[in-house]
Amino acid sequence: MILRVDPLQKIRLQKRVEQAHQDMVSGNLVDAESSFKEILLETPDYSEAMHGLGVLYLAQGKYDVAEPWLRKAVEAEPENPVNWNDLGELLRSIGRIDEAVEAYKRAIDLAPEMTAVINNLAVGLAGQGKTEEAKAYFYKAIDIDPNDPHPYNNLGVLLENVGESDEALICYEKAVMSKYDFGEAKQNYVDLLQRHPDKLLESMGRLLKEAKTYLK
Repeated sequence: MILRVDPLQKIRLQKRVEQAHQDMVSGNLVDAESSFKEILLETPDYSEAMHGLGVLYLAQGKYDVAEPWLRKAVEAEPENPVNWNDLGELLRSIGRIDEAVEAYKRAIDLAPEMTAVINNLAVGLAGQGKTEEAKAYFYKAIDIDPNDPHPYNNLGVLLENVGESDEALICYEKAVMSKYDFGEAKQNYVDLLQRHPDKLLESMGRLLKEAKTYLK
């Protein structure tokens, strides 16, 4: 069921949801939880508050509590790709990979160019052992947004796991160049070079060449 509210009420609700999300980001989890619950007491079918609670519990690792709220959000607003994506994130977190992949696909049907969802789908497909299909989706995400470091980093992990260390190293380089403070990509880059120190000079040469293009 899709909630119908008057425009002014919707604006007020949206502002309260945004404040609750800000509280979440700031670490004020108790305030965020209270805000979402208060909204739902007043407007029981408001999907954004359901989704907010689900994401809050997901971030806390309370998967059994998060799942019902994320499913309610999907039921209340099935045309919202973010709802399907975050349900997929929860399902992947608890090892239900096949269900997660289906949720990501529903999200992509609704938003074909959403790179975060494409990246998540690729991760899910990799978890199913569908390496070539996962690669294709990582490359698709990169084509859509070449400045997003996450597909590069995740593709690097996949390539490294199948023995393609040269290609993996290039992916880690691109991830780090796209986002200098991306700790996970930096660590993956360093770890790979520690296992393959012979690749260091070639990698440094590529990074230097890339850096020069930014200075032009």
